[in-house]
Amino acid sequence: MIIELYNIAMAGTMAIAGFLLTRDYVHFLQSTHSVSAVVKSIQHVFSNTVVSSSNSGTKMGYYPVLEYTMKGGPVAFTCIDEGAANRFHIGDKIRLFVSKSRRKSSRDCRSFVFLQVMLSVLVVGLILAAFIPSTGMGLLHIIESSFVVATCLVVIVRFKRAQDETVDMHTYDIDSGKASYWLREPTAFKHWCKKFENKRQATRVRLSQMFGACCFVVSGGLVFGAIANALG
Repeated sequence: MIIELYNIAMAGTMAIAGFLLTRDYVHFLQSTHSVSAVVKSIQHVFSNTVVSSSNSGTKMGYYPVLEYTMKGGPVAFTCIDEGAANRFHIGDKIRLFVSKSRRKSSRDCRSFVFLQVMLSVLVVGLILAAFIPSTGMGLLHIIESSFVVATCLVVIVRFKRAQDETVDMHTYDIDSGKASYWLREPTAFKHWCKKFENKRQATRVRLSQMFGACCFVVSGGLVFGAIANALG
């Protein structure tokens, strides 16, 4: 009975990993798009003391005008952002990131938390099996559980690393020659994501969906094996 419950726990863990990859991680990847841009010109914004001190006014400074190429031709806009003021020069190449969210810090979703809990249950089960031989867990079950744990760890590391990379993107890294600008929650985000073509991001989405589908297949196999053992 303990082995069957452990098999069901492994199946549930793989199912949660597949759900995380095919839904939450894919949504996370699709919420950000990037394109190469260049500083076309610099716009000098003048402001008097009264306006610059108010919250609604734009502070005086030199704001970059970014230009990126679309199928219909070049598109330019001025970065009216205090973080971008007085930082760029004409001709600087910038990686423009467009995000659907304004969030600047990572936040774990429910499926990620559930995956961590289930992974902890599997690890505890492996430790108990090592000290309690009466559990009946053989070499095959140890190999299966080790595979599930390793797969879940890969999913967790990939998900957290992608979140950390996204959080770090909002910083300006001009000194190393890798300048970037983060445009958060722009107007008509659907228009932006349809126009921007990011082959690398699309490849990551397809791979995540394929990996998640494999997790669901493994989960179904584990459930079938648990049922077969219970009936046998």
